[in-house]
Amino acid sequence: GPLRLHYLHQAQSYLMKAQQLQPSPRFELQLGKVLLELQDYQGATQYLEQALHSGLLMKQVAPYLAEAAFAQGDYDHAALLVSHLPTEPGEALNELREYWRREAH
Repeated sequence: GPLRLHYLHQAQSYLMKAQQLQPSPRFELQLGKVLLELQDYQGATQYLEQALHSGLLMKQVAPYLAEAAFAQGDYDHAALLVSHLPTEPGEALNELREYWRREAH
């Protein structure tokens, strides 16, 4: 609801200020996650890709990039990103991976 949106916008503002003061891939990742929640998928993708290029591992960023790609209807790219995630038997991400693969076809 409105309170959730308020806190997300506040988080976005603080993270952008923090990023300006001291750039960090962690801030970029967090900002990308906040923008995903705000359904700003292009903005989220921009910050998530910056986090990846700034040194975070693909497995740290791929789930969020995949979510943004999936939300924008880019199912092939979402499936490719999900394929970068480690697999563990019975893990919830395995179920998500299979769901996105089915939706992509």
